Amino acid sequence: MLPFLEEHKERLRGIIVGEPTAMRIANAHKGHVGMRATIEGVGGHSGYPGRGVNAIDVGAGVVAQIRQLAREKRLMSLTDQRFDPPYSTVHVGLIEGGSALNQIPEHCRIDFEMRPLPGQPAMEILERLRKDFPSGLDRDLIGLGRRARLTLECRGQYPPLDERRQGYLSWIAELAE
Repeated sequence: MLPFLEEHKERLRGIIVGEPTAMRIANAHKGHVGMRATIEGVGGHSGYPGRGVNAIDVGAGVVAQIRQLAREKRLMSLTDQRFDPPYSTVHVGLIEGGSALNQIPEHCRIDFEMRPLPGQPAMEILERLRKDFPSGLDRDLIGLGRRARLTLECRGQYPPLDERRQGYLSWIAELAE
């Protein structure tokens, strides 16, 4: 649907999308930014942890930073009472890594998302993480003589919808009442 909208955005006056909203017209929604952090460590046998770099341990630091950003969003971001919760949200939804209990994991993948309110920059969290890492990773690994590599990427996104900028949606909502 997004390619169609991009191609026809100049001619569209509005669009109706059916989704579960308890049969109520929703004329605003949070956006979505799906992101992935991939950590490449140095594998080895768990009996010799100093010979490797545990990608899951490094990933735990990334998750801690994502949680800190989520707390900041909850406490300090703009709010909009049309939404529940009324602030932008950030959460980790999937973590994968390691291959066996007796192996130092050399790979870790973390999928996380932000649901920004209308008016909030959607890529803000990814930019913040890129600023905080990899320097944070380098500090964690000083003295080991090895480094982990962190890759951050956006896996998909769509913008928030704000009815205050869409007169058509307000008109449809009035008709439905």
